[in-house]
Amino acid sequence: MGVAASGIKIPLLSTDEPPPPSKLDILSNFEVPRKIFLIPTLTISFGVLAGFFITSVYKMAKLPITPAALVQLHDHTALIATSALIMLLVLTVLNAEERVFRIAYMLMAVSLPLVTVGLLVFILAGTSSIVWVIPAGVYYLIIPITLLSAVGILKTRMREGSSTFSTPLRTALSVCLAGILILIAQGAVIALAWSNTPDVTVTYKQPEGAEYPGPYPVEFIGTAPVKGTPRGLENAHLSPGSWFHIATTWLVVLVITGERIFQGLLRRPGLLYLFAVTIPAAPLFNMLGRYLAWAGIPNGIGALLFAGHPIKGFNIISLFILGLVTLYMLTRRKAAG
Repeated sequence: MGVAASGIKIPLLSTDEPPPPSKLDILSNFEVPRKIFLIPTLTISFGVLAGFFITSVYKMAKLPITPAALVQLHDHTALIATSALIMLLVLTVLNAEERVFRIAYMLMAVSLPLVTVGLLVFILAGTSSIVWVIPAGVYYLIIPITLLSAVGILKTRMREGSSTFSTPLRTALSVCLAGILILIAQGAVIALAWSNTPDVTVTYKQPEGAEYPGPYPVEFIGTAPVKGTPRGLENAHLSPGSWFHIATTWLVVLVITGERIFQGLLRRPGLLYLFAVTIPAAPLFNMLGRYLAWAGIPNGIGALLFAGHPIKGFNIISLFILGLVTLYMLTRRKAAG
């Protein structure tokens, strides 16, 4: 799918003629350069293949994953590539200036292959983690560029008909991007301070007897926060980081389809303002709860358990129902027309 999205024709699957429009299509005036999908697709594919290798060689044989950094080769390549692609999509819907978008694209095109090669060198040669953290720093530059575009410091060009909901959605995107900016930087600190050799990673429990940077609780409790340990920081890096990226993707979809759905079909423009608050709120409370728990604040994790999770559940359920209602109304309107 990614290769097709990047514009490469696949024999037996691609045609010269564009597909006929579906009755359920929601068209917009946003155009995404197809070239941005190719490098992330290749990088994600490599990460997935690394995951299959880990599963077939270690997990199925019930062996410890050694070196432990194989886990990072699997997930960090895919996650960094996905993050970079999301940032470019945000710049697209913000209608960033061509120069800004081109710089962000070049940073992605350079950083993703170098991160992959750096992780391979890290694992095979046993070097310091800096060999892949520096290329990841090149990717990281895309995030402040996107954030500065969202808050308006870097100029963007307003599209015709896109001003109705620009302020709330821009604010929501800015909150998500600020959270990502903090959490990704925290990942670099973890990689340099603790996961700095291929045999040690704070992501997963190490083989029996292997050195681990910080104690585990008596019973290994998955992704629960761990007070004052690298594991607790890792939880704050991974979980709210993924939530913020998902929230950013949802907001991109709302920027593209929001006017047509909320104003045109449902005639409930206020709903978009609601989602502009609740979508970034869920990962924000997740991040707050995990930081409070790591700091040892009594019941600090309650920010996640009693605010983050319920708001996330509300977002998922309400957006799912909204999608069904939209499909029904589009089908009904097409049949009537």
